[in-house]
Amino acid sequence: MLAGRNLNTNDSVGNILINRTLVKQLALGTPADAIGQRLRMGRNVTVVGVIEDYYTNSLKYGIDPMVMTMQPDAYEVLSVKLNTGEGSNQFADATAAVEKFWKAAYPEYVFNYQFLDENIKAFYVQEEKYAELFQLFSLVFLLIGCLGLYGLITFVVNRKGKEVAIRKVLGATISQILLMFSREYVQLILLSFLLAVPVTWYAVNLWLNNFAERIPLHWWTFLIPGTAVLVIALLVVTIKSLRTANANPVDKLKCE
Repeated sequence: MLAGRNLNTNDSVGNILINRTLVKQLALGTPADAIGQRLRMGRNVTVVGVIEDYYTNSLKYGIDPMVMTMQPDAYEVLSVKLNTGEGSNQFADATAAVEKFWKAAYPEYVFNYQFLDENIKAFYVQEEKYAELFQLFSLVFLLIGCLGLYGLITFVVNRKGKEVAIRKVLGATISQILLMFSREYVQLILLSFLLAVPVTWYAVNLWLNNFAERIPLHWWTFLIPGTAVLVIALLVVTIKSLRTANANPVDKLKCE
C-alpha cells in the first residue's frame, strides 16, 4: 500500500484500489492525493487505496493500469498457496488434495489448474528459444571461423617457411616471428570488429525496443566478446606458427 487502506469484506463495489501507474495516467497527483477521488467506471466509484505497481504480463508490455474491486460473487479464479513441505511427490499430493476438496465442493465444475511460475515462464518461451538458437549459431560460427583461420595460417606458414628460416639465421627471436605472423590477423580482426559493432548494436537495440522494460546497452557488452574472439584467434595463430618458429632453419635452407 502506498496510500489509503486495503479493501475488506465490508466494502461495496463502489470502493476501489488503483495502482501507481493509473494514478499517473489519470493525473491524480501523488498517491495520497488520489485517496477519496471519485471516478467514473460504468458507475461512480471512490478510490480508497493506492498500491505499488507490479507486473501482470511479460516485460514486453510493461505495467498495466489496474483497478481492484471487492466483488465476492464475481470471482472466477482461485489462487492457492501450497505448503508442500519436502518429498518428490509434494506437488502431486498437494494438487490431488486440492482437487478432492474442489470436487466435493463444486462437483458441477471441471477442476482445472495452472502453476503461477509456469504461467510466468510461458511469457518468455520465445525469448528462451531465441537465446538457445543464438548460442548454437555463435558456437557454429566460432568453430567455422577457427577452422578457416587455422587453414589460412597453415597456408601462410608453409609459404613463409624459408623466410622464417632466414630471419632466424639473421638473429630473429621466436617472439618476433610470432609477432610477424599475428600482426596481420590482429589488424583484420580489429577491422571486422569495427564493422560488426554498429550492425550488432542496431540489431540488438531493435530487438530490445520490443520490450517496454529493457536493459541498457553498454560498451563492454561488445568489448568482452570481441576480446574473446581476438584471444581465440591469437591462440590458433600462435599454436600453428610456434612449430615453424621453433623449427631448425637448416631443414628449410639445405636445398638452397
